Amino acid sequence: MNGRIIAQALCYTFIIERTAMKLAQRLGILGILAAMFLAAYGLGRLYSAALVAYIVEHALIEKSPAGTDPESIRKRLAARAPDSAGSEERLRRLLAISQRLEKVQKLAPVELDEILGQ
Repeated sequence: MNGRIIAQALCYTFIIERTAMKLAQRLGILGILAAMFLAAYGLGRLYSAALVAYIVEHALIEKSPAGTDPESIRKRLAARAPDSAGSEERLRRLLAISQRLEKVQKLAPVELDEILGQ
């Protein structure tokens, strides 16, 4: 009888330790996932303005009139939304340009000058 009680106690101890180990593993995985999420969020916040600038630049080049020099568009866009301006202000300007570009298939030279502030 005593042997059976000892065996049951050992069995329960093993189950408790195994459950605790599973809990520790789950918490570890949860911690890793939380760290990955925070890193992705931080990188998104850091590079969001650069990503929007890249997309707007290429949309302007794509929708510009035939024969327009892409390098001149890049320079004029950089002057319109400079990096030295506050990040939020630059992002706001770029988003305004992006919204305007959504409405047209191809830009006329006058529209391009208007968008780029000349």
